[in-house]
Amino acid sequence: MPLRALWLAGGMAVLASVVVWRERPVLDAAYERWRYPPAPSPGALARPIEAAYERERARRSMALYGQVISELSRAKKEGFAVEGLKARADAAISLAGGPYRREALDELSRVELSIPRRGVQYIPLYPERKPAAAKGRTRKAGKARRGRP
Repeated sequence: MPLRALWLAGGMAVLASVVVWRERPVLDAAYERWRYPPAPSPGALARPIEAAYERERARRSMALYGQVISELSRAKKEGFAVEGLKARADAAISLAGGPYRREALDELSRVELSIPRRGVQYIPLYPERKPAAAKGRTRKAGKARRGRP
């Protein structure tokens, strides 16, 4: 009798492992749903906060656009051709209102880095010194140095 129960338990274990192996994707999905349940909707109280956050993001986008446009106008006054960069900035800000805000801000940053700037002339604080003449004797080849090692 105990041998029959042992065989039955072994067969059930093998059958359970085969079922688990075949249904593994379903079990993995169930585990993921249990471990990381979906977030509840924020509700009506979050709408004013989300609207304020969205207004702040739009304000920052327009501030970056204004900064880029002012730098473009300064570069144009200095004589650089920046019409293509201005067109890229205008296209980027037109995308900033929708779901492509991150890409629009990335493009505005690239435009800002592409703006040509006049080279800066640096004036040294101290004049460069001429190299000093070699002082003292030079060591001869093969002669060891005296003193401590």
